[in-house]
This record gives sequence, C-alpha cells and structure tokens, in this order.
Amino acid sequence: MSDILTVEQDAIIRTVDKIAERYDRRYWLDHAHTGTFPRSMWKALADAGILGIAVPEPFGGTGLGLLEMALVQERLAEHGVPLLLFVVGPGLSLMPIVRHGTADQMHKFVKPAVTGDKVFCFGITEPGAGSNTMKIETFGRRTAHGYRVTGQKVFISGAEHADYMLLVARTAEYNSQGRDGLSLMVIDLKAPGVRVVPQEMLVQSLERQAQVFLEDVEVPESAVIGEAGQGFRYLFDALNPERINVAAMAVGLGRYLTTRAVDYAKTREVFGVSIGSHQSLQHPLAEAKTHLELAWLMNLRAAEVYDQGGAPGEYANMAKLGAVDAALEAADIAIEVHGGNGFTRDYDLLSIWTLCRLLKTAPVSRELVLSYIGHHVLGLPASY
Repeated sequence: MSDILTVEQDAIIRTVDKIAERYDRRYWLDHAHTGTFPRSMWKALADAGILGIAVPEPFGGTGLGLLEMALVQERLAEHGVPLLLFVVGPGLSLMPIVRHGTADQMHKFVKPAVTGDKVFCFGITEPGAGSNTMKIETFGRRTAHGYRVTGQKVFISGAEHADYMLLVARTAEYNSQGRDGLSLMVIDLKAPGVRVVPQEMLVQSLERQAQVFLEDVEVPESAVIGEAGQGFRYLFDALNPERINVAAMAVGLGRYLTTRAVDYAKTREVFGVSIGSHQSLQHPLAEAKTHLELAWLMNLRAAEVYDQGGAPGEYANMAKLGAVDAALEAADIAIEVHGGNGFTRDYDLLSIWTLCRLLKTAPVSRELVLSYIGHHVLGLPASY
C-alpha cells in the first residue's frame, strides 16, 4: 500500500503500528473479557492525533479526512485490535458535528473528544424500527429552552463507557413532514432521566452493547446539531463514513486472519509435507486475499469521494458489501486451515469470526446494501 500513499499517510500508519504493538491482541482480549474501557490505548490514540484525524485544526484536530481515518481503522484491525468505538465516536458522531455544528458546539463537544477526555457513542437503532430509521419513536417535545426527550435505543456500542451520545430523535410526527422531522442532538449520558443497561452479546468485542432508556431528558437548544427537523439529511454525513470505516475494519480483520492462516499453513506438516503446499488450501486463501484487496481499493475510492465533497453512497455500500464478504471468507478458511485448533480459545480465531459475522448484519444489513445498490445504482424499482 505504501506506494500509493502520501508521506503523511504512511507516517500515520507507522504511528498506528507502534500503538497497536504496545496495546496488542492480548491487551485487547483482556479488556474485552473484563468489559473495562481501554483508556490507556484510547489516550495514546488521542495523544498521537488519531482521534481528531478528520477534525479541523482550530478545534484540536489534524485537519485530514475520512481516507486517513479509514487507514487507521484498517491498520488497527490488521493488528487484531479493532475498535468499534473509533467507528461510532470519531466517525459516526463527530463528523456530523464538524460539518453542521456551531463553533460553540465544536469547542464544547468535539475538542474534548479529540483529546480523549470525553467519549462519544451514537444512538439511532430502536427495537421497533430496525433498519427503517424513519419509524423511530424516540421523541423530543419542544420546551421553552430546548427539548424534553423520551425513548429507547438498543445495540448502542460503547454506551456504558461513553460521556455523550449523538442521538437521532423525532422532533415532529412521522406523517407530518415526510422525511423531515428527525433531529440530531447531543445527550449527556450522566443527565437525569438517562439509564444505560448493558446487553449480553455472544460477539467478542472491546465495546459492549447497551440499551439506553431516555425518560423526560432535558436537552438544551445549544445541543441540537444544525437545524431541527433536518437530521435525516445530516445523517448521510454519518452513515457513509460508518460504512467506509466498517469496510476498513473488515479488510483489516480479513488481512489479520489471512496472515494467521498462511503462517500456520507454512509450518504445519501432515503426511510429511506442509499443508500450505495443497491447492485445496492455497486457492481459497488466494481468493480471500484477492477479494480483500479489491474491496480495499473500492473503499479508498469511497473515502476519497467523501473527502472531495462528493456523494460516496454507491462506493461506500459496495465497499462494505465486498469487504465484509471477504472478511468472512478469510475467517472461514483460516479456521479450516487450523483444523481443530481453529475452534480453541488458545488460537483465538472463532471469536474473530463472530465480529466479522456481526459486520454482515450491522450497522447495515447485507440485504439493505444490495437493495440500495439495486435501486440507487442500477435504477431498479425501490424494494424498501
């Protein structure tokens, strides 16, 4: 990759390498098992300027873009230390604030997130709405000083350790304004009326999932991002970066798994020969590697279009689809190469498969991605 990167981008990757070597897979597993926040690693990323990589310099960031953010996410995953919180914090939550927030909001919310002193999660998913964001029921009723919000969010990554949540809520009834009526607002998770309840998952991740219950939570006008009721439009400044970052994570995990499989296949001997000499293993590994690299090139294109102010939806969805499929392909052959060892805790492969499998369904399902491509790219009738 270094032959098509700038000097600055290559330096970012080298920085991430050093951090990931210090806070390695063992560190990741220890924190995943105990459910404790990886504060030392998070602070190291902040000190290196990584958390603010796409934030303008006047607000403490490095003023780069989504492409550099994707490089970071991929590299962390390639070391076996993927961070969902990097997707939902610097990616999903901060980017809409950077694009549509006021200077005061940048100082209050973004600057402390860049330094690692405050952590963001993102609240959109609800039990009854699923992928149909327009049907969310969390509602903010107008008050003299802002909004009073009531509702429930589910599968919120990192909410247990976050300070703020960028919330997607209705501020107008569903039928009243078509696609308008959604608003983005920053919720203080320590505010009265907020309750965070961890959800037990069978996916091994550094970040736990949680339900977030909101009961008459007072949100000041100053915490509403952009214009109230225009949140659906602002969401695309969050959701396309989310797909691009998830694709980057998937490619990184796939590369990690492929490397593990190749290393094992070279040294494992059965019937007196290396199992890596058999085409029955070589060919699936070669296919997985090829599919990963193709998806990565599409993802770089998606990030580039976003950074140039274009519409990256086509590329972002294709990259997410291709990257996750390739990661699952790599996970399957990596486990197969290891035989029975692939199912043991010591070899730590099946746990990575669960994370790759999660990315197929969330944050956007494979089926919805295909429907998007069918309608928006191919011009076929909408199926949703």
